[in-house]
Amino acid sequence: LDNKASTITGQNVGAELISSQSPAAASGIAPSTAPAEVAPAQMTQGGIAMGSAMKIDRLHCTDAIVIHTENRDVDCDMFDYDVRNRFAVIAAYPGRFATVKTRGSTSVNTAQRMEWNMLRDSVTIINATGSSPR
Repeated sequence: LDNKASTITGQNVGAELISSQSPAAASGIAPSTAPAEVAPAQMTQGGIAMGSAMKIDRLHCTDAIVIHTENRDVDCDMFDYDVRNRFAVIAAYPGRFATVKTRGSTSVNTAQRMEWNMLRDSVTIINATGSSPR
């Protein structure tokens, strides 16, 4: 996630991909506005052939998400990461709380929603809570 070794586990982990050979990938154009130019996916013995090398543009994760990076551990219900802008939203379902633990810190941040700016390595608490984590 932060250009270092990271792991994400959860019930549902999805990704939006763009071709690394497309003009959109090189120019930073959002995939929804980029012209479609990648050949249809083909099933192969080793997996799925996408027609060219692909880059992850966005990660969408829901349900029992656990994230470990070099600097932070996250436990949440929803994680939405914009790879190009290096910005993520960490959230919990209503009545539950997400947690972010920063290595070297004795405190754990709990909230229903947080925003993680990976460029600045900062986490902003949006909907704070004083309760213990889930």
